[in-house]
Amino acid sequence: MVPAKPINPKITGTWIGEYVYGDEDGYAEAGVAGRAVPFTMSLTESWLARFAGYVRDDAERGGQPERGRVRGRRRGRAVQFRKIFPVGYVFDDNGDMVQLREFLRRHDAEPTGDLPPHCIDYDGEFGADGESLRGEWRIVIAGEETATDGGTGTWHARRTSFDPSAV
Repeated sequence: MVPAKPINPKITGTWIGEYVYGDEDGYAEAGVAGRAVPFTMSLTESWLARFAGYVRDDAERGGQPERGRVRGRRRGRAVQFRKIFPVGYVFDDNGDMVQLREFLRRHDAEPTGDLPPHCIDYDGEFGADGESLRGEWRIVIAGEETATDGGTGTWHARRTSFDPSAV
């Protein structure tokens, strides 16, 4: 019997998935721990297994309301990417999404200058079929992992097309 050829798929295409907020204290207090948020990604892989594209979260279910960019790389079946949103949103004390600037103002921390983009790092891998992805995510602030007890969770996605699409 000849062994099956290992799957080493490209990530190019349209992906539909969801991420799930972890059970950290901040998410528990906001009432979103365990909440699943759907998203759609459109990705194109280029040279050296690097890829780029766009992502749109379902804002009505607790996702970022603006379209974000995606930048990443694939190494065999492993993938790493960053979702970059132009404006950061956080959950306020009532569990509602508000812009980070507004949240800071409400807590007497008037921001000066421009705030950095909102970034979330994703690590994961292709499933055995080459058509699914899954892994973990974490929020980063100014390039560093958050120092608070929040900002992590899990995610999964399934390819719906080998062609990128508008998101």
